[in-house]
Amino acid sequence: MLALLLIALFAVFGALAGKPHILFVLVDDWGHANVGFHASAEGRNETVTPALDSLASSGLLLERHYVFRFCSPTRSALHTGRNPIHVNVYNSDLAAVNPKDPVSGYAGIPVPMTAFPKKLQEAGYFTAAAGKWHAGLATWTHTPLGRGYNESLVYLDGSNSYWDNTCTGWCPYNSNTKWTDLWHNDGPAIGLNNSWACSQATQLEGCKYEDDLFTDHLVGVVQAHPDPAQPLFLYFAPHSVHVASDPGLPLEVPDAQLAKFAWINNTERRFYAAMVNKVDEQIGRIVDSLRARGMYENLAVVVSADNGGLVYPDGHFGASNFPLKGGKQSNWEGGVRANALFSGGILPPSRRGQVENSFIGIEDWYSTFCALAGVSPFDESAAAAGLPPSVKREKIMCPLSRRQHTGGSPPCCSRPSPSYSPHTSHNTHARNSVLTV
Repeated sequence: MLALLLIALFAVFGALAGKPHILFVLVDDWGHANVGFHASAEGRNETVTPALDSLASSGLLLERHYVFRFCSPTRSALHTGRNPIHVNVYNSDLAAVNPKDPVSGYAGIPVPMTAFPKKLQEAGYFTAAAGKWHAGLATWTHTPLGRGYNESLVYLDGSNSYWDNTCTGWCPYNSNTKWTDLWHNDGPAIGLNNSWACSQATQLEGCKYEDDLFTDHLVGVVQAHPDPAQPLFLYFAPHSVHVASDPGLPLEVPDAQLAKFAWINNTERRFYAAMVNKVDEQIGRIVDSLRARGMYENLAVVVSADNGGLVYPDGHFGASNFPLKGGKQSNWEGGVRANALFSGGILPPSRRGQVENSFIGIEDWYSTFCALAGVSPFDESAAAAGLPPSVKREKIMCPLSRRQHTGGSPPCCSRPSPSYSPHTSHNTHARNSVLTV
């Protein structure tokens, strides 16, 4: 049973300018020691993350934040509020289908499960996603738009090329044919993808690094947002620091970024350090765009890894999870204990700069975001399909109150008053809210 993260948000609910804006960043294959606030003295020179360090120093460092040991299950758990065992524990080939099972016979999230962006839409949020999806693609419902995003620019597979946006293998499965895996809303991202002539070795004029494309897209969403008072949810899932689709060149980054770390002799570590630094810059750009629109003071920022850094005994792939044991694909803490923080203007000053050691699962953010939006986390669609965990609606314990309610929408699922005493929640969706006083 997870403990709740103590964030004392109730004290400031009355001062918020409406429902808060939310930025969720999910960094791929991010090593525990590959960020300034976790870097050892020896590794600090090659771990340059000023934007993340600033968010951590003005926010709350989440030192016991747990995820699955690899990609798709973490993303499925985040979006559905379920432990991976109840939604998806595989990086299945995305073309797989079981025609006898129309509910969960596909890779990724089962069809009837409601993703939290749909809940946020119900609460009046504009929702936008950019980056890696990897939560299913077999039907329209599996896509970001089908899961509640108003706007999306993503690649659907587990990885592709940072430069020409292509992948092989899973799209289609067991094929060596190259395919462009870049999608804008409900169709190919025509005009946004790079030429196939672009590569790590050939960074031609006009070749845009994929994570820069995703960053530009979200910054554009912020700049075009018509009313800063309308709540905005941004999901930034950068490709970094995952390997590219080409196994011969597993890490890719712009030459200018790589040159900043030319003094690192080990090739994989040099690329990895440059890519982490690049992601840090991109996160900083998105946060700065929200500041420029006057949205930061009413903003919640959550940053997490999707799993630990990928490492092998010979140091291949460049990540470091020190002092944790293991890495991606491992159930040791190096694989499942993620770098994570909570920051933004809505965090009370009394909690800023602190470390939180309560146990949190990535699925806990579902109830938390529903609570911030003032909507119930109960999933009618999943309940009707009998999907686990199955708890009757009348047995819901609202994440924002110790009171148990029967029938209807629990009153604490609207904006709570500071007098409510928050508690954990177990219902058809979320196990815990990451909110309490």
